[in-house]
Amino acid sequence: MLTFAVCDDDSVYRECIKGKILDYADRKNIICQVDVYGSGEELLAQKNRKYKVYFLDMQMKEIDGMKVAEAIREADSQAVLVFVSGYIQYAARGYCVNAVRYILKPQLEEEFDDCMDAVTEHLAGEEKTLDIRIGTRDVTVRLDQIIYIENVKRKVLFHMEDAEGTVYETYAKITELAERLCRKGFIYCHAAYVVNTQKIADIGTKEFTMVTGEKIPISRQKYLQAQKDYYFYRVKSNVFH
Repeated sequence: MLTFAVCDDDSVYRECIKGKILDYADRKNIICQVDVYGSGEELLAQKNRKYKVYFLDMQMKEIDGMKVAEAIREADSQAVLVFVSGYIQYAARGYCVNAVRYILKPQLEEEFDDCMDAVTEHLAGEEKTLDIRIGTRDVTVRLDQIIYIENVKRKVLFHMEDAEGTVYETYAKITELAERLCRKGFIYCHAAYVVNTQKIADIGTKEFTMVTGEKIPISRQKYLQAQKDYYFYRVKSNVFH
């Protein structure tokens, strides 16, 4: 789950940003939680709460957004920071703490989706594992160990590359997994299959051959996109010399 903290002493903007995050998440099928704070002091007082993404107003009473960001960055070097401000002159300061975006409040409507795209892409680039529910326990799997994912009725099977030939079964929607993984080197090549490009040995006219020798079908409707993605990721990973 993607967690957000919105910190702004203006309740109108606070609720506006929260609403826009929830709307974006709904459209992109992202599971998220959004907490709001009316001051930097209130946010920093939550020492046991850690968020993936922080939307911070630059100008606040007592502790301003920059000081809040510095405190967050000191505690969490991986946190994603976004500044929202009514003043352009503070923009340069935002990048001192590696903020992903600096949005002016008058431009919030037109720039918000682009900002959220940048946030999700940033997180996708860092995420190398996936948490899945197996029965009553949570299991963290490494993305580079997944060969392919298969949809069987209501279950999704994760075929892993290890000595035991592990297959994890869980209840999930393969469409949602494909949406999440396709930016990370996976290809949604068939209604029932998502494959890891790093585990593909060859591509044919109707199927992928995986490093294990298994054949994974490519649907006619998805073939052109699958072929394009395959060559793109292979070149990007310097597989071809």
